[in-house]
Amino acid sequence: MANGESESSVAEAIDRGYQSLEEEKYEEAKSAFAEALSGDGESVPAHAGICRALLALGDKKGAGEELDAAASLETGAEHLNLFNVLGIRFRQAREYDLSLRAFDRALAISPDESVLHYNKSLAQIVRMELNDALSLLKRAIELRPEFPEAKKACEKVERWRERLEKESKTEAEPEAEAKEEPKAAEAAAEPDAEPEEDSAPPEESAEGPEEELDGLGMSDFEIKGDEVSGG
Repeated sequence: MANGESESSVAEAIDRGYQSLEEEKYEEAKSAFAEALSGDGESVPAHAGICRALLALGDKKGAGEELDAAASLETGAEHLNLFNVLGIRFRQAREYDLSLRAFDRALAISPDESVLHYNKSLAQIVRMELNDALSLLKRAIELRPEFPEAKKACEKVERWRERLEKESKTEAEPEAEAKEEPKAAEAAAEPDAEPEEDSAPPEESAEGPEEELDGLGMSDFEIKGDEVSGG
C-alpha cells in the first residue's frame, strides 16, 4: 500500500473512532482506533481516542497506559484539546490523578491557556486541594481578566477554605481544653512520661467542595481553535 493510501486509511479509521465516541459506541471506537494504531503507532489522536474508549468501557488501567503513550509522543498545538478532553473525562470518572496528568500534558503544549488552568482547578477542588485550586484559578484570571467562571469559582473556593479553616480551629479548641487537665495530672504523676501524639485533623465538612461542585455551576471547557466552548 502506498504511503499516501496508508495515511488516508489511518485518518479514516481515526475519524470513524471519534464518530463512534460521539455515538457512545465504545467497542466500535476501540476497534477503529486500534486499526489506526496498527497503521501508525505514533498517532497522538489514535492513542487519545482509544484512551477515551477504554475509560468509557471501564478499563481505567488501559486508559492510563494510553494516556502515557499519547503523552510520550511529540505534540503540537493541534493536540491541545485532545489532552484537555482527556483531563475532563478522567475527572468525570473520578480518576483525579490521571485527570491532572492529562491537564499537565496540555499545559506543556500551551502553558498560557487560561481554560486549562481553570479546568485543572476543578480536579484540585474535588480532591480538596483548595490552595492549589486557588493558584490555578488566579492564574486563569491573570491570563484572561474577563473570565467570569474563574472569578466565581475563585470566590467560592476562598469561602470554602476560610470555612474549613474555621471549622478546624473550632474543633481543635475543645480537644485541647479536654486534654489539658489530664495531661497536667499525668505529668505530675509520671514526670518522665512520653508526650501524647497530636490528635488527628478534624474530618472534612459533610457539605464540602465535592458535594457542592455541581451547585457552583462550574463546567469544563473544550478548546477549538481560537474559541472555547463549555461542556
